[in-house]
Amino acid sequence: SVALKSDGTVWAWGDNRNFQLGDRTPISRNRPIQIPGLTGIRKIFTSPNAIFAQKADGTVWVAGVLPTVISGDPGPNSGARHLALFDGSIQITGGFFHIVVLKADGTVWTGGQQAAPALGIAAGGDIAALRQIPGITDAIEVACGGTNCMAIRRDGTVLSWGLNAYGQVGDGTLAYQQTPVLVVNETATNFLDLIPEVPNTIPRD
Repeated sequence: SVALKSDGTVWAWGDNRNFQLGDRTPISRNRPIQIPGLTGIRKIFTSPNAIFAQKADGTVWVAGVLPTVISGDPGPNSGARHLALFDGSIQITGGFFHIVVLKADGTVWTGGQQAAPALGIAAGGDIAALRQIPGITDAIEVACGGTNCMAIRRDGTVLSWGLNAYGQVGDGTLAYQQTPVLVVNETATNFLDLIPEVPNTIPRD
């Protein structure tokens, strides 16, 4: 867990096996500790193994583990470190092996390991720097779990991608989606479809 105080300091507690509390140790904490070096912070974001802290000038500081392929990262035992790769982001989130970033122009960018099912880009290898996810130019918010991501667009529709064995993508199928698809697809005819007027048939496979 992490909290941003009104004085611009950042406090964190809980699991610290991946150095995500930013104190350069792997010692977990049951009480909040101040993350050294983080002052003047205006926004905080999280992924499962990292904390992102943004200053008023738009620069982003990271504590914890990022995907191993992300370029320019000195590593989690460095404590909170500045990574220019994320500067100017509106929102930062991610899963276990990927990072997703929303920029001010409504575009969504991704980075991490291709093994991660939620990069949002069709197979093409690891992404060491951020790469734009095609087809999204009007996002206003992004959210990720360990293996899935979603983006809300200005028109109120939602795009989703990632693992889908339990229907968590929400497109009316159980198919793994490498690239963004529309949530609650009104043309779907599978058993997860939520539109009562559309007849549902269970796929043979």
